[in-house]
Amino acid sequence: MALQRLGLFNLLAPHYLVGFDFPEYIHRYLSIISVDELRTQVGPQAILYSGTCSPDGAGAGTEIVHEPPGGGGGRFRWNGSRMRFRMVVPRDGAAFVNTVAHSSSNGSLPQVAGVLDDLLPTEPTSTAVSDYPGLRFRLELLVDALTFSLGDEWLPGRIHPTTRRVERDTDPRFAGKPVEIRLPKVLLSYSQGDDDNDLSPQFRLEAWGTAGFDGPHDLGVGEFINMEPGIALHRSGSFAFSIDEVVLDTSPESTPSEILDHFGVGDDWKGLYIKQLLLYYSNDQGVGFTARVADALFSFHGRVSCEAELDVYPDLALTIFSVTPRFFHGPTRIEFRRGTVSDSLDAPPAGDPPGLANLIQGDVLQLDIGGGTPNYTIEVLDGSTNVWESSSRRAVFNSPGTHDVFIKVTDSRTRTPRRHREYLRVVVAASTTSAPPLWHPGRPSLRRPPAARPSVFGGIRTN
Repeated sequence: MALQRLGLFNLLAPHYLVGFDFPEYIHRYLSIISVDELRTQVGPQAILYSGTCSPDGAGAGTEIVHEPPGGGGGRFRWNGSRMRFRMVVPRDGAAFVNTVAHSSSNGSLPQVAGVLDDLLPTEPTSTAVSDYPGLRFRLELLVDALTFSLGDEWLPGRIHPTTRRVERDTDPRFAGKPVEIRLPKVLLSYSQGDDDNDLSPQFRLEAWGTAGFDGPHDLGVGEFINMEPGIALHRSGSFAFSIDEVVLDTSPESTPSEILDHFGVGDDWKGLYIKQLLLYYSNDQGVGFTARVADALFSFHGRVSCEAELDVYPDLALTIFSVTPRFFHGPTRIEFRRGTVSDSLDAPPAGDPPGLANLIQGDVLQLDIGGGTPNYTIEVLDGSTNVWESSSRRAVFNSPGTHDVFIKVTDSRTRTPRRHREYLRVVVAASTTSAPPLWHPGRPSLRRPPAARPSVFGGIRTN
């Protein structure tokens, strides 16, 4: 029969009072971690257990995941393969245990007190050690890398190549995945004191990038912190940030190859390297900024090298929204009187429209749109019929008669889209001749038709 491996539970159990239950998330981790190597050192002040451990048993796998109570983010996960551990148990008895043992002369307490008295003192002295029962301990786990999830409110982001704004990244690689920050060489601690008013265990992330249990609590040479993906965008779309590959080099003898190869500094370089640091903000009116620092070297000797970028957006395309109807007879623009213009109308107002355009059968309407946020939703309603042709971006008036036209344009700005509404009358006269060639520009709704070019016919210059 195979021997059962020693679990971390077995090391911790003697330091809890009868009836104590581990917090559920701590129980979940400790119940699957077993000891691979164990070394014990006994001293006058403390007992030290150290060695390596790894997940064991059904469902253990190689990765340990911590889901915070209530969910919503803050998830930790780390590789549990061959973790180093250290557990320090002070030889320091719990005074309140001695108090309780001598609190009554009834029952079996006197016998218990007699046994415990042989283990006194509760506190070690210069001449005597203590073996009195205590509750204090500190367990430390050193893992190669810890990944921290930002939670459901943060989405993968990217910088739009044209607008320079941060938008959601729809790359299939990030579909359904949270934004995560990776910390290298993380020191986790699980500890308990002997204050009888507070015996709650404490679970903490003590340091990252540490060289060991007693290493400095900062990055060792060449250690990185990074995000995956590189930009985190808040679900509201108003905030984003990025921290990508940060290195703190405090060694005068070596410099990470990533810095040597990219910047050509020497091994004696010391300082801080940031591949990318980004802050983004945009309010519901579309006004905001992006501040970005890339490939930044901050030497401890005062030398700074970086690429910096600041984009500020009171963009006219976001602060102005205008729609101007343009009527054309072939390439010739037709003058007309503007109608009722409003952004609040959802239907034509009562009464006859004040605007008037006199057309000939086959004339067209195009819309000159300035500002706003593309794409635009456009309707040109002749009664209840939408005569706007999205493919050619125009409305053609082929039916003679009087048409009361209601123009509706809405942009794509989130939260509060910009709107244009205009109501005017179009009177179409029957054409007695064939209609002139229609002008087909590349983007007729956004551009004005070019003026007619001069030509020479029969030796006479005409326009």
